[in-house]
Amino acid sequence: MRSINKYLITFVFFVTLLNGAVFKNTTIDEKKVVKELNKKITYFEDLRKQKKKRLKVLERNMDDNLNKILNLSAELKEINKKIYAIRLKRDDRIEVIKKIEDSLRFVNKKDVSKEYKDALRHFSKGDVKKASKALNVKGLTDDLLKLNRFKRELANRWLLKANISLYQQNDKLAVYAFRKSIKIIETFSNTYSYASFLQSQRFYSKAKEFYKKANKLYGTSYERAVVQNSLGDIYVLNNNFKEAEKLFINSINIFRKLLVVNKNRYIDDAALVLNNLGNLYYQTNKLSKAKKLYKQVYGIYDDLNFKNPRKYRSQKAMALNNLGNLYKLLGKKKSAFKAYNKALHIRNELASEDSAKKFDTTKVMNNLGNLYYENGETKNAENLYKKSYIIRKRLADVNPSIFNSELAIAANNLGNLYKDSNEYQKAEKLYLESLRIYAKLIKRDRKVYEAVLGISLNNLAKLYDESKQNLKAMKYYKKVLKLRKKLAKQNPKAYRLDLAKTKLSFGFFLKGDKGIVIIREAITIFEEYNHLPIANDMIATANKMLMQMR
Repeated sequence: MRSINKYLITFVFFVTLLNGAVFKNTTIDEKKVVKELNKKITYFEDLRKQKKKRLKVLERNMDDNLNKILNLSAELKEINKKIYAIRLKRDDRIEVIKKIEDSLRFVNKKDVSKEYKDALRHFSKGDVKKASKALNVKGLTDDLLKLNRFKRELANRWLLKANISLYQQNDKLAVYAFRKSIKIIETFSNTYSYASFLQSQRFYSKAKEFYKKANKLYGTSYERAVVQNSLGDIYVLNNNFKEAEKLFINSINIFRKLLVVNKNRYIDDAALVLNNLGNLYYQTNKLSKAKKLYKQVYGIYDDLNFKNPRKYRSQKAMALNNLGNLYKLLGKKKSAFKAYNKALHIRNELASEDSAKKFDTTKVMNNLGNLYYENGETKNAENLYKKSYIIRKRLADVNPSIFNSELAIAANNLGNLYKDSNEYQKAEKLYLESLRIYAKLIKRDRKVYEAVLGISLNNLAKLYDESKQNLKAMKYYKKVLKLRKKLAKQNPKAYRLDLAKTKLSFGFFLKGDKGIVIIREAITIFEEYNHLPIANDMIATANKMLMQMR
């Protein structure tokens, strides 16, 4: 899920010069810089194309050319870094040109006002009445308003500095500038912007703190709707689904009123909130509600994409991917394949136009790979899993704080395939890689990463079980059961099904009377979800296990 932050981070650009003059040639100089930067981008993009062609040739025989592939991948990574850095510099210069041309303003405040000087002169002469009159209440109130305006302007300058620093990939300076802006005066713009940045960097607890502040500072109903949607995102990550649902519904209700005023202005943002609520219902197995919202979201983005495909292709792909997930869970495989393939086609088109969007393709690759895997088409699944893993590995090498968690997902998926193909060493290596990543991330935010840590623990338990490493299997089964019991107690609708799956595997591992009892406990939980095809499949599997154990 993503938060809505467009339209909100408004930049106020001030140029302050000691002599009060503006250099008239500023925009001309900036445009020259932009032209030179564009030439550099073209050069490195051509170089990247050459390297990619070479990489494709080498990847046809991956085992023989592994070292060359790794070296060439490293070269591509450096080229991508250079292109990204140059683009940021160029975009920075374009922003400067726009602001200079559109809204040149000056700040020229005196340290001491005339009123202050007059009041001080009268007071020093003993004329208290005149001194008091010079500092009349209305004048002081006006000055206070001016001071507050100046503080807001100064805070906005620091906010602009923060965002320019983000474009330059200088996160440290960006954080410093965000904090300076907020310290001068807390506004909706700077607190919301800082919270959005923290969320993008996966600092969810800190993001929650600043979203809560922004939720008290909003000035318009639109801002209120936006911040409540973003706060809902964080509550979902923290497994507080009840509170998240309230926030999403509040946000949607506000947008419904705004849509009456201006449908074209607010329909995109409203669709995002509907999508977030749909994701929540999907995650908590309220599938009829999720289906209704997903179809509504797809209808909105399909219509917007028809009118403006360049702007809305990405959103349409997101909606198709979500529908694919839903159809898969409902056992409608044909519909799921159709939705995933349409989404992947769009994502590949977007990635071919902008390599920065390559990551988005991996989300659909993983989901489509899972569907092939469940359908027994292991070669197709392996191909997609490998592509996803390679892309995410490269991204994580460049920016581990953002992409390590995504790499762990890809590692788990590929590990599952190798495990079921009895390639236990390959599977173990990938599972342990995933476990190491989550073990680090959980130190940052336990609530967010406990559930995915459980996936890695469960995978390792089943791997050691199948490969007859019983001591290791017992160790990881105990760990994952303890964790999933805790999660199921906190959020039964979201996590009892996962607990039942682990109980089923653990019961069959134990055998004997104790194992039979645990499998029956799993069946009882699966029966709570008999509206889901996967739960009925699990019940059938459990009964077969019981027959074998008798």
